[in-house]
Amino acid sequence: MQFRDLIEILAEYDVVHSDLPRNFNCDGEVDHEYKKIYINTNQSYKDKIDTTIHELLHVFYDSRGIEVTENQIIEETKQIIEREYE
Repeated sequence: MQFRDLIEILAEYDVVHSDLPRNFNCDGEVDHEYKKIYINTNQSYKDKIDTTIHELLHVFYDSRGIEVTENQIIEETKQIIEREYE
């Protein structure tokens, strides 16, 4: 995912920061129908960055019809974090 891809996603999708219940089984979610990316605020700043990247990758691949596994998204998220934040 390149910077241009990120801008195109953010031009289409709203990012919603919300206090999701602790029993919610994930820290983020994409709603393609309403073009929203939900980020759980009940996590550390570092984890919110991780979750945001993770969900942006879902939108990136889904919008292009590219099938990837959850593990592939997790690995790519780790690579981006290492490249950009460490």
